[in-house]
Amino acid sequence: MSIRTMLRSTATIQRFTAAATSFSDGGAKTWANLYADIACDIQPVSAHESIALGTEQAFRSHKMFCVPGDITGTTTADRVLFNGRYFEIVGVRDVDELGRLKVLDLLERVGVKVD
Repeated sequence: MSIRTMLRSTATIQRFTAAATSFSDGGAKTWANLYADIACDIQPVSAHESIALGTEQAFRSHKMFCVPGDITGTTTADRVLFNGRYFEIVGVRDVDELGRLKVLDLLERVGVKVD
């Protein structure tokens, strides 16, 4: 069984392309799809993981599992759109260090308008 068959959802990774240049634009940002409809599995971090961070303030809220070749070049400057929700990428990890499974640590931006 391949890892890809265990990924139950799809998401889009976007990259920031430009910021508004005039005050009338209201600080709008422009994002472009880097990867669309990539197979993934997004899960909230467990209570145990939250406590293990040693803080009450969450620096990550979710984990996104995916195949490394599907997200080549993704960095913490990018963002994830999943089911109308916006997540900052706060970490990119090669879990097994063999290039078979990549985990993106995510922080959901609740109440922030997806632009």
